[in-house]
Amino acid sequence: MDNFLVQENVMVANVDLCWENHTEFSDRCRDLLGSGEDEIVLDLSSVQFIFSAYMGTIGRLISEAAQSKKKLTIRISDHIFW
Repeated sequence: MDNFLVQENVMVANVDLCWENHTEFSDRCRDLLGSGEDEIVLDLSSVQFIFSAYMGTIGRLISEAAQSKKKLTIRISDHIFW
């Protein structure tokens, strides 16, 4: 299973967001933005840990989605929500 699977307008993270996967995550965020869909989803519902560098990448995703007039939904686990 891919660490970060992009299907149509949804990217699903299948691993915790640790440093060693950051480049791949960034690449898949670009793929998600380029999906051509008006509504995109970042699904982090299986993630239990987010390394701090990802927060900047997620912030950039939010900003670029807004600039592109895309609606971005971010799904998170209860653990991360806490």
